[in-house]
Amino acid sequence: MHLQTRSLRGLVALAFILLVAAAGCPTLKLGEVRVKPGSSSKTGFTLQTTILVEETEETEGEDKSRQSGKGLLALHLPAGWTVSGARMKAPTESTVRALWAAPQAAGAFSEAFPQTGGVWWAFSSATQEIARGAHTYELEVDVVVPKKTKEGSFGVSVTVLSDDLKDLPAPVAFEVALAGKNFVLGKHVQEAPPAPAAPAEGDGGKAPSGG
Repeated sequence: MHLQTRSLRGLVALAFILLVAAAGCPTLKLGEVRVKPGSSSKTGFTLQTTILVEETEETEGEDKSRQSGKGLLALHLPAGWTVSGARMKAPTESTVRALWAAPQAAGAFSEAFPQTGGVWWAFSSATQEIARGAHTYELEVDVVVPKKTKEGSFGVSVTVLSDDLKDLPAPVAFEVALAGKNFVLGKHVQEAPPAPAAPAEGDGGKAPSGG
């Protein structure tokens, strides 16, 4: 599983992510990513994106059950930055549903991407059934920043939540900066190769999920 981007301008790989993946290993394509209009404040912003999930198989197994699974969003934030909530909207639902904090998954990601001193925050979706075809999911992540923050970089990775997270997709880093009173996404920074799993220290990933 990997992230694909149509353009490096205004597109992010997450953060987040993102979100829905099935046991049949669909392809995830990241759509437009932006700071949600009107969400910027002295304390942070809401990251908003869409994820295109493409599934080629209708069913799996001998019982021909519908493809299903949980998506995992991992967001690497600078020291002092936190996440107060994360949520998604599936294309077949009118309800926006919370993503659940997954600290055990956060520990599988490299502690230093793309800078040292940051923390991984991981979130899982509820189980989703994925029919064959292309489906667009909407994602929002509420990012809280320290006072007087003017800019920073964050990394985003998305994959399938599983018991074995050894083969993680490469995270992608992006810049965000304060322009006037609003946070805006800057240029794409870099894409790093996947790092071997390493236990996280401290309270990485211990984030409340959004409602």
